[in-house]
Amino acid sequence: PKDIPRPEGAVRKSFSSVRQKTYSQEIAVYSSKSTPAALEEFYTKSLTASGWELSPRVENNGSIANTHQIVLTWKNGLRSVMITLAEVKAGGAEIGVNLITKFAQ
Repeated sequence: PKDIPRPEGAVRKSFSSVRQKTYSQEIAVYSSKSTPAALEEFYTKSLTASGWELSPRVENNGSIANTHQIVLTWKNGLRSVMITLAEVKAGGAEIGVNLITKFAQ
């Protein structure tokens, strides 16, 4: 999604979007050589500076894939984004971005 910053060196693996009557949704997946902790720091600085507020933050070390995972949910007005940072066994991380924009009724 264009409003959500992409970490330097991150490569997009997939993108999809849906537009409905009351909302739109954009989903992107990236691969990165950075660690989940470094990516969390990047998103925290970037999104906070753009007026986004962190809602829940969840950290999981025993996910189904048995890897370290951080899930950040941010809100900004009628928009919300969930960013999933999942450690990759070979090194680095996979970044999942799910942006939902609700339309005023």
